[in-house]
Amino acid sequence: MNTIHDLKRSIQPSLDMEVVCAGHEQHNGNSGARRPEVIAIKNLRIEYKSREMRSLTKLAVKDLSLSVHAGEVFGFLGPNGAGKTSTMNVLLGEGLRHLPDHPALQFELGRIHFSFEGGVVRYNGRKDLARARNIWEHAVKSWHEQEASKPDPDKFILEQILSHVAKLEEEAGNIPAAISYWEQVKILMPEREGIPQRIKELQENLAASAPR
Repeated sequence: MNTIHDLKRSIQPSLDMEVVCAGHEQHNGNSGARRPEVIAIKNLRIEYKSREMRSLTKLAVKDLSLSVHAGEVFGFLGPNGAGKTSTMNVLLGEGLRHLPDHPALQFELGRIHFSFEGGVVRYNGRKDLARARNIWEHAVKSWHEQEASKPDPDKFILEQILSHVAKLEEEAGNIPAAISYWEQVKILMPEREGIPQRIKELQENLAASAPR
């Protein structure tokens, strides 16, 4: 499962639910106020097979309904096991279904499925650099196709993607590739501190490891 399409298929929910995307409007609770509804979940239920429970079905989310309107900002809080990540997987999966090549969605999908733990990219507790590289490099390609020609492109999301790929290549031992990605970050965000020093350190490590 090394392609962006495989990843999208892997998070498709098999459940009774409805996710409503942008384009709907409803009252947001304020008297007489109407705003576009950008996210809506109705009666979301998520179940999956749990290895810890010997493949028995575990209920991750039960009858969750929520909506977010344009301009609203919410924190997604809850204790471990409350279903936050499972719900975000569904939201990102639905977002990718409607906008399959959106670089920000691809990047966030990567952040949900992969995390840096002590500098290591992990998927479900296992190191999986190939999958991480695939999704973030696809996100870089999507950014250049969609954002680069805009009058005010979203440089922040590209900087985040490039930084993640640079860290990934460091972990994989691909120092020349890591340097290349950090160089792109430096050009994109010249004010970001620490990048020139990191490039210098990697170049010194590369020179020290070269055969003499």
